[in-house]
Amino acid sequence: MTMVPIFDLHLEGQLDRRRLEWFRKLLNLTPHGRLTDTEDFEFGNRRLYRTADEEARLTLWRRDSNDFGWAVRLTSNGSRPDDA
Repeated sequence: MTMVPIFDLHLEGQLDRRRLEWFRKLLNLTPHGRLTDTEDFEFGNRRLYRTADEEARLTLWRRDSNDFGWAVRLTSNGSRPDDA
């Protein structure tokens, strides 16, 4: 099944390496990507849950190559997760 966005939280501001590592740790994300590589856009993800039929994931994305636009995205391939 295709992962469908549930919500996007858009953030503005530059993240240096120290702040990026802190933010990924805060969200308990598995690190991905390098700030110095302008072709890298995914910078971390975490599986929130997985069953035989459904999965939900939290992902940190760079929205543009200048490091000022970021998004935290919740996606799911099943029904909308419970608000809790």
